[in-house]
Amino acid sequence: MASKDQARFERMERKLHREKAARKEAERLAEERTADLYLANRALSEESQKALAAAEAKSQFLATMSHEIRTPLNAIIGMSELLQEAELNTEQKEWISIVNISSQSLLSLINDILDFSKIESGRLELEDTSFDLRLCMEETLEMLSIRASENDLELICNYPDEFPRFFIGDPTRIRQVLLNLVGNAVKFTGEGEIKLECTEVVKTEDEQVRIRLNVADTGIGIPKDKQAAIFDSFSQADSSTTRQFGGTGLGLTISRCLCELMGGTMGVTSSGIKGEGSEFYFDMLLQEADVEEQLPDLSRLKGLQALVVDDNKNNLMILKHHLEHWGVKVLEFDHPENAVAALASKPAIDLAILDMQMPDIDGVQLAEKLSKTHSSCPILLLTSMGKVETPENSKLFHAQHTKPVRTDILLAELLSMTRSYSGHLRNKPVSEIDAALSASIPLNILLVDDNVMNRKVGTKLLERLGYAPDLAEDGEKALTALKAKQYDLVLMDVQMPVMDGITASKIIYEQWPEEQRPHVFALTADIQASTRKALIDAGVEQVLSKPIQLHDLAESLQKLSSKAR
Repeated sequence: MASKDQARFERMERKLHREKAARKEAERLAEERTADLYLANRALSEESQKALAAAEAKSQFLATMSHEIRTPLNAIIGMSELLQEAELNTEQKEWISIVNISSQSLLSLINDILDFSKIESGRLELEDTSFDLRLCMEETLEMLSIRASENDLELICNYPDEFPRFFIGDPTRIRQVLLNLVGNAVKFTGEGEIKLECTEVVKTEDEQVRIRLNVADTGIGIPKDKQAAIFDSFSQADSSTTRQFGGTGLGLTISRCLCELMGGTMGVTSSGIKGEGSEFYFDMLLQEADVEEQLPDLSRLKGLQALVVDDNKNNLMILKHHLEHWGVKVLEFDHPENAVAALASKPAIDLAILDMQMPDIDGVQLAEKLSKTHSSCPILLLTSMGKVETPENSKLFHAQHTKPVRTDILLAELLSMTRSYSGHLRNKPVSEIDAALSASIPLNILLVDDNVMNRKVGTKLLERLGYAPDLAEDGEKALTALKAKQYDLVLMDVQMPVMDGITASKIIYEQWPEEQRPHVFALTADIQASTRKALIDAGVEQVLSKPIQLHDLAESLQKLSSKAR
């Protein structure tokens, strides 16, 4: 019996020993796993820090390169823009036009690369500001009208009057998407038309607004098997198009990413048949702005009858829609011969809107016939070719405008034609922007920039508008100048030695009394959102991106009070 107990005891002892050994082995393995996990986590953390540091270095490098490239581009674009206004022969004008177009293309390429890099690193930020979506669409087409007219393309913009117009979002990025889509349509359309249209404005359950915009063309089309690939980086539907039409293939990739950042999507439909074209569409989520449209008194227009003649049925439909919305009755014709036949009965017409490029009878010829039957009828000519010069222009037309005419300008012209509009139009071309601006908005201006060429360009642009700026080379010298003389406006560069523009602007905002404080506009080639925020926080009222364009500068000055401090 004792031997049995002894055997049982030995078995239990061996079992305990095995369990103890197993526990020790488990503890050893756990310690090894913990050590391995620690090492793996530490390695992952180190790699993550390296990746963040590399992304930060890349971002800083791109910002620096952007500034360094934009600085000479500022001089090239500014001086070529001014040279286009000089007395040059035809060949010289062609040369300087090539310089200007090429530098603008280079600027566009730089912007694409920077945007693509920021999207990749997740650093692209959207702004929230109140804006007019219809105006944003119309201004986009306005910017591309010259390129479109070279191919005799009709640019059409349709934003239904019943849709709300004012939203909170990032109009700069929306315009960037539109410029890319419409610019591509112009590039790949040999003839016909391009239509930009808002087709949907719908409130969502969370009180946002989903907006859908379409860009349709009559161009070369996109084969169905290539439609998905065109949104890939550095891709076009056919590699041969890169050689034929140019481009990096980044535009659509960036545009799609911007749409996704705005809570939407982008797509395309096309039969792939030449002439049937393509239709790009995108939507976005915005907040509706609490802004009421401020329309002038329309009572003068109500009940008037307008003759509208345009062989493009889309244009005709849109013009009729706007006119009837303003209370004008419309007598419409899509063929000038029919209009001529109708004029024989001498219908009551208070004003006329005529297209220039029409079959058989153009706008000038039709206007001459109209003047014989309705001599007192004011006529507005719409053309894709720019101003039409005829010996009788001053008497024949009340005004001429390049298509597509902005809706606010069309309304202003109608009111002017009926002698009830006392305002001024905002679509003056460069050739019409002159010293009158300094007469209506007198300003003492201090231009601050450490780059000699930038100071020369800025001075020439301001002189073109009638101003004679004083100059300073850095923020410290700008403060000295402000203590010696009272200025109405300081145009302040940002990156400068001795004292940068942000520091100088902050000192001006903090130390100058409000009644003596000049307006401060920043001039910068640094397009990072953080820089823009720092400038606004420092008291800067407007931020103008380099290269500075004459129109942008003139618009910014027009926003100031006409009474100088």
